[in-house]
Amino acid sequence: MKYILIVSLVILLSMNAFAQKGYGGISWNISVPTEELKDFIDETSFRGFGIEFRSFLTKHISVGGVTGWNIMDQRVDGTIELDNGAITGTQIRYLNAFPIMLTSHLHLGSPRSAIRPFIGVGVGTYYIVERFEIGVNLFEANNWHLGFAPEVGFLFPTDYVSIMTSIKYNQAFESGKSIT
Repeated sequence: MKYILIVSLVILLSMNAFAQKGYGGISWNISVPTEELKDFIDETSFRGFGIEFRSFLTKHISVGGVTGWNIMDQRVDGTIELDNGAITGTQIRYLNAFPIMLTSHLHLGSPRSAIRPFIGVGVGTYYIVERFEIGVNLFEANNWHLGFAPEVGFLFPTDYVSIMTSIKYNQAFESGKSIT
């Protein structure tokens, strides 16, 4: 029953409302940490959502915008090295990322195809909140980062509601002071 509920939720949240020249929708975002973030939080997060709008300039090229909220956290027991020593205890690590991006996509195939593959990229900014708790100590960093997000996916269009699935790699460049 749990899996039926999850699949139903994914389908409902990834549906897009279509207009003649563009569309918008909401998405359920799954975050998989990579590179340096994996050293801070290494668990996949299923807590994220996005809001996206695209307008077609031609039958194959769209421009738009996307924003969202991705939440990642992890509880770790162990020792961590600090500048003046080490602390042992339960660590709680949080990362909240809020992308705000302009996007452009190339949609392949006919607008009436049953499946339309697409590739695209988003360029913009991320507001990232990092938080680290251990014992009574709390470390937090809030920074704006420039970044980009290449994306590849499939659109399953219909006259009224469509489903889109994609993989996006979010790359935020270093900015400000980080606790990781």
